Amino acid sequence: MGSFVNEPFSSWNKMIEKCNEHEHSKYHQTSLKVADEFSYAVEHPQAGVLNLLDKKRMENIGRNREILKCIVEAILFCAKQCIALRGDIETANTCTNPGNFLSILKLISKHNATLESHLKSPAMKNATYMSPQTQNELLNVMGRHIVLQGIIEEIKQAKLYSIMADEVTSQNTEHLAICARFVDNENNVREEFMTFLKL
Repeated sequence: MGSFVNEPFSSWNKMIEKCNEHEHSKYHQTSLKVADEFSYAVEHPQAGVLNLLDKKRMENIGRNREILKCIVEAILFCAKQCIALRGDIETANTCTNPGNFLSILKLISKHNATLESHLKSPAMKNATYMSPQTQNELLNVMGRHIVLQGIIEEIKQAKLYSIMADEVTSQNTEHLAICARFVDNENNVREEFMTFLKL
């Protein structure tokens, strides 16, 4: 196994040749077959195809989904309340301030055995889903694909709307803040932040 799997791809002048090699490799064909079986088993649980999949793997997927759901709820709660996620020290087992995000997860874990076990000792040390980078990625996904899309749909339905732009300087970098002002379905005038554009 080489490029696309264990090593980064960098030979862009040989891209077509390398893609063709990878596409016809045994490990790629095997991966496609396993992915198809998995997709079919998830979409058709009543067909009894789950026997093709390792039950432990399915349990692990369910466990990870439950953990991720708790993590997303904690991040969403902090975002809705406009409170910071991070604290002094980013570890769950500390006597100092671990931050709002980890404190909320500790609270949820008192009522969720799966999350409690994950906080005490994650099954995989490289997949805790609690790092600041993962928090930022989840916030970005929620903001762009859920919240922003909902606002855009409301603006499309609005009879009246306007776009507002204002220049802001932050850390010697100029940004253009884009906001929308519109009348929603309940005749309320609303102003919603859309995005920052780097100038």
